[in-house]
Amino acid sequence: ISMMKMFAKCLLVCGVLLPMAETVAAQTESSDFNPHFEGGVYAGYTVPIAYDSGLVCPEVVAGYRFNPYLFVGGSVANILYDPDFCSGLIPVMADARGFISCGARWAIYGEIGMGVAVGYGGENTNFAFQIGPGFEYGRFSFGAIAMHYDDAWTIMTFKVGWKF
Repeated sequence: ISMMKMFAKCLLVCGVLLPMAETVAAQTESSDFNPHFEGGVYAGYTVPIAYDSGLVCPEVVAGYRFNPYLFVGGSVANILYDPDFCSGLIPVMADARGFISCGARWAIYGEIGMGVAVGYGGENTNFAFQIGPGFEYGRFSFGAIAMHYDDAWTIMTFKVGWKF
């Protein structure tokens, strides 16, 4: 699958999820939900698109859950391309997630983020954009994120995490 097709599918998923979440939020009253701070720690496997090797990518996410359908926050990760030369990226992103509940503990979401990917070890610092779908079960979260960096779709990360 070409990167443009993958990007189009991710846009379609997020374009469908976010309006649906707003519609569900308008039609459903959740008397037991309290807006709150939400954070999470994730470990992802980065599948390189424009590089030679994939590696584990740690990530920390923090933000505010306004209602059961909307989270806005930020994230910091470390994507190490070459452990021999210690080169990689530290993406610092502003993120938003739109959720659709699929039961008492299950939810699917669309995630979109923009920010800067700070390069080290010879990598360039540049604007970064990420988008992708995911799902949650209780405090556990699973997602797939495509990142556009340095004028190309560079990275696909599959991540699993724990929310607090």
